[in-house]
Amino acid sequence: MSNHEKLNAWVQEMAAMCQPDKIVWIDGSDAQREKLAAEAVASGELIKLNQKKHPGCYYHRTAKNDVARTEHLTYICTSKQEDAGPTNNWMTPEDGYRRAG
Repeated sequence: MSNHEKLNAWVQEMAAMCQPDKIVWIDGSDAQREKLAAEAVASGELIKLNQKKHPGCYYHRTAKNDVARTEHLTYICTSKQEDAGPTNNWMTPEDGYRRAG
């Protein structure tokens, strides 16, 4: 959890809507980074590069079924359109909730 009340409330709201199996808070520690990298290597998501030539580096390929293949169906739902960035599809959160059902 965070010390930021609004962030905690938002995470709980999103968890209630999306019902994830678990929530992981990223703390930025070396130990957590190493643990996540080891899990990704074990699952095949990352490939460890030659550590003598490229210490701490990994290779990642995008999955064929990545949502980027359907960018025309992917929207950033924010209150202000400029928050979505210039290259993203935007809609209001209200419209997003309506479309998601």
